Amino acid sequence: EGLSRDRAGMLAASVYANLASSSQAMLGAASSEAAAVGGELLNAVGRASAGFAAVLNQAGTDLDGLMERLNSGSGRLLDVGVGVAAQAIAVAQAFPQVSIVGIDVSEAALIEARSNLAASSCQSRVDLRLQDVLMLDDVNCFDLVKHSPSFIPEQVVRESMPLLRRSMLPGAWLLLPFTPARDEVGAALGAFKTVLAGGYPWAYNELADLLHETGFEEVRLFASRGASFAAGRKPRRELIT
Repeated sequence: EGLSRDRAGMLAASVYANLASSSQAMLGAASSEAAAVGGELLNAVGRASAGFAAVLNQAGTDLDGLMERLNSGSGRLLDVGVGVAAQAIAVAQAFPQVSIVGIDVSEAALIEARSNLAASSCQSRVDLRLQDVLMLDDVNCFDLVKHSPSFIPEQVVRESMPLLRRSMLPGAWLLLPFTPARDEVGAALGAFKTVLAGGYPWAYNELADLLHETGFEEVRLFASRGASFAAGRKPRRELIT
C-alpha cells in the first residue's frame, strides 16, 4: 500500500530528530578531531563515487562522438562539484589524454582534493578551482561536463545551465546524475534528506525538460554500473563565437 501522509510525516520527523541529534554531537567534538573526521568522511564519499571513469567507458559507446573527443589528445572535462577529486583523478588515470577542470565551493573538500592529487600521477592534468558554478566564465572549452544537481539548490541549478552550455564546445555532452525512485518509502526518505542538505530531488523528466529548455539536443536517459544520468548534447552545428 502507499505511504500515508501521517506515516510519512512521522517518518520524516524521526529522521530529522536523528539528524539533529547527530549534528549536536558533532558540534560538541573538539575542532581538531572534527576536522580529521570531516576529511575522512569527505574522502569516503569521494571513494564511493570514483567509479565514474568506468561509467565514461560505457558512455563513450552510447553517446555519439564522446570517446573520440576523450581520446583526441585535447579532450577536456569540467567536473562541477569536484569534491575530494576522487572522480577527477580516476578519470585522468583512465583517460591519459584528457585534462580536467574541477570546481567546488567547499574549501575543506578542495584541501583534501589537493592532497589526493599530489599523491597521484596526474597533477599536471587536473586543475582545481575554488569557484561557484554561477561564476563560471569559460567559453567553448569543454568536451564533457559532469554536474551533480541533487546537491545544489534548484534555482542555482537552473541559473547554471546556460553557463554550463556556454562553457561547452559544439557537440559536447552534459551529464546530470540523479537517483531514480525505487519505491515510495525510499523516494520519500531520499527526497527529505536531499532537501534537508540544501539540494533538490530531481527526477529524470525534470532534468530532461531543463536540458531541452537550455537548448540541448539528443536528450536521453543514460544508465551504467548502477548510476543514472540525464544526458544532453550541445548542438554540433552551433558556431564558435
